Amino acid sequence: MHSYFSRSVLAGCAAVLSMAFAEKPALASPDWPSLTAPAAPAVKKSPAAGLSDAALVVGIEDYAFVSKIDGAALNASDWWSYLREGRGLDRKSLALLRNREATREKMLAEARRVASAVKPGGTLWFVFIGHGVASKDGEEGLLVGMDAQGEADSLDARSVRQSELEAVFRASKAARVVMLVDSCFSGKTPSGQELAHGLQALVRKSELKPTNRLIKMTAGRADQFAGPLPGAARPAFSYLILGALRGWGDANEDGKVTAQEAVNYADEVLTALVKDRRQTPELIAFGADRDISLSDSALEAGPDIDAMILSGAAGASAAGDLTAAEKALAEKRQREAEAVYQEALKFDKGDGVPKDRAKALALFKQAAEKGHLKATHAVGVGYFNGRKGVAKDQTEAAMWWRRGADRGYAKSQDALGLCYKNGYGVTKDEAKGCQWFEKAAEQRSRDALFNLGVCYFEGQGREKDEAKGLALFQEAFEMGSEEAAFNLGIAYNNGRGTAQDVAKGLRIWTDAAERGNVQTQAALGAVYYNGKMSGRFAQKPDQAKAAYWLEKSWNGGNILTSGLLLGFMLVQGAPGVPADVKKGVEIMEKVAASEVKPTRRENDSQQSGAIASSQAMLAAIYCEGKVQPIQQDNAKCRRFLERAAELGQEDAQRFLGLAYLGGELGFPRDREKAVYWLQKAADQGNEKAKADLKKALDGK
Repeated sequence: MHSYFSRSVLAGCAAVLSMAFAEKPALASPDWPSLTAPAAPAVKKSPAAGLSDAALVVGIEDYAFVSKIDGAALNASDWWSYLREGRGLDRKSLALLRNREATREKMLAEARRVASAVKPGGTLWFVFIGHGVASKDGEEGLLVGMDAQGEADSLDARSVRQSELEAVFRASKAARVVMLVDSCFSGKTPSGQELAHGLQALVRKSELKPTNRLIKMTAGRADQFAGPLPGAARPAFSYLILGALRGWGDANEDGKVTAQEAVNYADEVLTALVKDRRQTPELIAFGADRDISLSDSALEAGPDIDAMILSGAAGASAAGDLTAAEKALAEKRQREAEAVYQEALKFDKGDGVPKDRAKALALFKQAAEKGHLKATHAVGVGYFNGRKGVAKDQTEAAMWWRRGADRGYAKSQDALGLCYKNGYGVTKDEAKGCQWFEKAAEQRSRDALFNLGVCYFEGQGREKDEAKGLALFQEAFEMGSEEAAFNLGIAYNNGRGTAQDVAKGLRIWTDAAERGNVQTQAALGAVYYNGKMSGRFAQKPDQAKAAYWLEKSWNGGNILTSGLLLGFMLVQGAPGVPADVKKGVEIMEKVAASEVKPTRRENDSQQSGAIASSQAMLAAIYCEGKVQPIQQDNAKCRRFLERAAELGQEDAQRFLGLAYLGGELGFPRDREKAVYWLQKAADQGNEKAKADLKKALDGK
């Protein structure tokens, strides 16, 4: 329940934050002043006070696995500039964490550092702009770290409790602590409906009580959303409080802004302009602390709110209309992003320039940061596969695909679905994987239609419905899906989701194979080799046809699926297939040297099994030296035997155990290692290994 709720809350908050502005540059609209430049007239520095202060500012716009918050990083940067330039804080006492920097560990580490840096009499500032979510017990709001996944356990483990931070700050020498939290902890939609029946977000048993020396400003009540600034793609509360401290919130015009004045200003603006939600900022502080000045000589005039009301700025939040200037800026950014993307493709493919995958990835990232969705997806592909100069990193891949998926890019949605379905770089969650497949399938993604079909056909992440799965396979097949052709053949052969029709299944495979489908070519090779299709007799074995289709698939690049059986046939020879030991061994060595790169039809364990089996066969060939013209080679024997055993091939585990037991094949005599590997094989049900293990333990 908590998992579904946590995902829903984050999605709901993000929906409000991104409403009508998903493609909009993270810049203030013409009606809202920029806070990046120094205040005009400048906020007067108080060197003595500023040098006693310390601050931590956190802004997370691009989360790895949960929805984006437009403008969060920009707001954080503006806060840092204000504290540094406007208040005179020393750089050593001022920390800024944005996006990928803002993990739980980093936030706590920097909180401790700035807490130790604040001097007696100084103010310790903490600003957080990002997602919030309720703790499991519903008693406390968590500040979500950038790498938290959308499940309750991950959110709890990868987020920071506000009480943790408060404990760190209270232990400091600061005269006061000012905390600003621009997050939402709501469990309801903007219209007030529950996200899921019976669920709530932050449910406090009692009202928050003020704490000595702590001034805490929050973006809204526990049952509300913290949304965007009307007419601009950036969080409202942290923007308005910063503006208030620069002078906008000086209600009594005494040149000073108290905490109460700042929160009152944000509340008044939100009440006047926001029409699509209720957001009531809160101030938690003792009465005396509420009236302490947080900003002296705050002289900047704020925007004309009355004029904005009359001009309909509030409606802009709901309508999402872009001004001509904003449209021009957005179009310029798109052109720049496309140019960088095309340059990246050149280096990725070696088109007119030396192939340089690392440089290509760097350029893809540049284009992605400008909002280019194809580039965003390409970055994920680069990290998932790993390339020369680029380390393989499935977690990083999932992060980039999440960015594209959140913006509706079907390929990224499908790829992220595979990550969740198989646990690549994220916590395995088949139901969530199927949800992403469905989103992409709604856009007529061929691969997603196939993957969603698997969800229903196998009952993985969805209630099993073979007929529905078969219908999705058929749709994907008609769009040219190789995987769907394979699964349709299996379905008709076994009568799953339809009446059994072995001939039709074989015909589908044959038609697809003749069109160059390497997967069905390999499958046909296996059918002709043993005369069976998924355990049922489809026709008489035909070794020559088996070799023909296997070689077709091999030449088409389908190394793992076709290579093991083709290599074996060439080493052994078969009716109509002359033996070619050298070629067969070369093929098996290529299979053995392959990396696991899961396809939509094969997972890690299936591919590891093919690799391990090839290594075991090669070990037998090199250990015995009986297959001419291959000579015995104990070094290769040991290498392949150890690799196969490590990948879980039970015969290899047994023979490796025996080799250690007897000190054979160049292995040292080692009873402990012998027992270890024999036990491994026995645990897989290998009866011979069980007998060997008993003898080894009995000392025979």
